[in-house]
This record gives sequence, structure tokens and C-alpha cells, in this order.
Amino acid sequence: MGSKYLWLYGTENVPRDRWQDFSALRSANLKTSRAWASKETLRALWDMPTLARGEALYKRWHFWATHSRLQPVKNVAAMIRRHLPGVLSYFTHRITNSSSEALNSTIQMIKKRAFGFRSFDNFRIAILFRCGNLQLYP
Repeated sequence: MGSKYLWLYGTENVPRDRWQDFSALRSANLKTSRAWASKETLRALWDMPTLARGEALYKRWHFWATHSRLQPVKNVAAMIRRHLPGVLSYFTHRITNSSSEALNSTIQMIKKRAFGFRSFDNFRIAILFRCGNLQLYP
């Protein structure tokens, strides 16, 4: 049916030509559709205006996730519960580690493309050029 990658989309990003297929899949009584609904519900956490509303949404989601009879969803719920203070700190600071994750991803890509550098200095220079948007040629 070719639905594997449809489940990776958020609701707002499903391609128009696949929306009808995806709607049918979502309404089917599949474990995958229940897991997707759980993921989408938790995504709403980042849009909550206050800590109290965020905690309320999390508590509802956690109850739903732990009673979902889907072991991978239960595992994610347990992991988030272990890290809950860090997750809820988002409401105090309104920042995430996404920029540092993006930077780390870029550095890992440089390391993979190079297949090893002769020295740390060469590796450092490559990172500075790539991450600093420096151009080799004027």
C-alpha cells in the first residue's frame, strides 16, 4: 500500500495527493494509527501557552499512552516521564536543543564525508568552514 512514510508526516505536512489515502488509514483500526495519533497529540505540548496547560496535556497524554496496549508507546511514555523536568523546562525558557542537534548533525556529516582527518586541526578547520558559512574562494 506504500504507507510506511505517510506515518512519519505531521498532520499539516501530508502531501495533498496522499491525503485521502492517509485519512482512510488513520480511520482504520490499526496499531500504527493509534501510535500516530499518540505522537500527534503529544506534539501539541509545544504549542501550550503556559506550564499549567502543558502539564495538563502531558498528564492526559501519559494516561492515554500508558493504557494504549502498545508497548513502544508505553516505552516512550516511560522515557518522557524520566525526563519530565527537562521537558517542562521548555515552558520557562521557550528554547529547545534543536540548534545544537542541527550543529552536531552537521559535524557528524563532515566527519563521515572525510573518512578520517590526518589531524584534529584539519577537522576543526573543516567544521569552521562549514558551520561558519565560510567560502574557500572569494
